Parts: sequence; C-alpha cells; structure tokens
Amino acid sequence: MEVNFKRDVIREVRAGDGRILLHDEVEERPNVFSIVPLWENVSEDDIMTPGDVFNLMAKEGYHVSIRQVVG
Repeated sequence: MEVNFKRDVIREVRAGDGRILLHDEVEERPNVFSIVPLWENVSEDDIMTPGDVFNLMAKEGYHVSIRQVVG
C-alpha cells in the first residue's frame, strides 16, 4: 500500500511541475477549525515511505530496529 501511495504522489508531483496539493487544519478560534489547501514545492526525492526513512536512517549509521507489536 505504501509503495502504491508513493507512486501516486510522485505522479501528482510530476503533473504539478514539482508541486503537490496538501491540506492543513487551522484553528480559527477555540474549537473552530478550517481546512486550508496549500501548495508545497517538493522534489521526487522528498517523497518517502516509512520504510524508505527507516532504510535511510540505517544507511546513515543510526542504530534502528523493528519492534513488532502483536495485537
């Protein structure tokens, strides 16, 4: 699923000439929120799955491990 989502995001970045549409939640006043669209400039290298981040951290020398949670 992560790989498919990453592929879709990269497709959107390419179609948007390096921009992707995101949304932020802004509190206008106490307990009143609005969803605000914003365009972000990104490169394809900026788009990473959690697995990509994990592998990058390990490659950079961080001691990382996976702890499996059994439900």
